[in-house]
Order: sequence, then structure tokens, then C-alpha cells
Amino acid sequence: SELLLLFNYVIFISIKIAFAVGSTMESHYSFQDQEQNHRYKSCNVLLLVKAIKPFCWSEFNKSMVELGWQKWCEWELVLSHYNILTMCMENGCGIAGCYYPNAIVQKMFLNVHEQYFSSCALEEEPLRDPPPGVLVTLTLLPISVIPILVYVVIWKSSIRD
Repeated sequence: SELLLLFNYVIFISIKIAFAVGSTMESHYSFQDQEQNHRYKSCNVLLLVKAIKPFCWSEFNKSMVELGWQKWCEWELVLSHYNILTMCMENGCGIAGCYYPNAIVQKMFLNVHEQYFSSCALEEEPLRDPPPGVLVTLTLLPISVIPILVYVVIWKSSIRD
């Protein structure tokens, strides 16, 4: 229990420090250097599960509830909460001696996406045909230039003779 509290405190402090220096997950790729930065002996899965779920998941859940379900699909509003969740999980894995990402974290992210983002549709408008006037102009303009270019080529070749 004391180890769990310490774990949560360390994760919380490391996230606050990372945000204080302006770091986000998009701006660095530290997870790719894990073998050089850490010497993992064994992953403490129990610590990882017991710490990440109550701390990282509950903090993200609380922030999403405060945001309101109507805004869950607005990525600009969700991004900072999602980054905090990502950093929390990455730091938790480091403290528990586990590689990041791993199957436990992947399952949590799948649960997050299923719970919060499954109803979000891609907001891409289908491509439509241009208005007929624009279509005719864009078609006839290059076609009308071809006879002019042919005339200029013939005229230039007759001048050389």
C-alpha cells in the first residue's frame, strides 16, 4: 500500500515536471531509447496493474467526465488529457521496470478508445463535383490552348526555312 502511494506520487510529480518544461509525447521519442536508459531485470506486473489502473485511468476518467461527453470527439480539447494519460502510463512502466509500450498498456488504451472515442466519426466531407461552370472552364481552357501551341510551333518552324 505504501509502495503504491509512492508509485502514484512519483508518477504525478514526473508528469508535472514534464509539462512544466513543455514536453509532450509528440515532441520526444524517449520510449525508443529504453534499452540504453534502463536496465530491466523483470517487470513487476502486479505493481503496474495496481498502480496504473487506479491512478492513470482514474485521473483520465475524471478529466474526461469534467470535459463532458459532448466534447470527447474534439481532439483539440482531449489532446492534453490524452497526453497526460500517455505520460502517466509511460512513467508507470518505467517505475515498475516494464517496457513501454506493452500488452497491459495496449489493452488500457484500447479500453480508453472503446469507452470514449468509439462514437467519434471521421469528419471528412465526401468529395463533390465542382459546379458545371467551373468544370467546363477547367476542361475547355487546356483544350483551347492546344491549337494555339500547334500554330506557334508551325509558325516558328516556317520562319527557320
